[in-house]
Amino acid sequence: MWVLTTERANLRIRIRFAIRYLLAVSETFVVVDNQIKYTAFSDGKKS
Repeated sequence: MWVLTTERANLRIRIRFAIRYLLAVSETFVVVDNQIKYTAFSDGKKS
């Protein structure tokens, strides 16, 4: 997790399986009124 500011962070998870497949998930979220609000999601696929 990268904390960009006290109100914004980016979470990136990468899992590699034994059969060589990789699952990568990246989410960006912000904190508004002490609640997490998601702003972006990526499953690692290029569009």
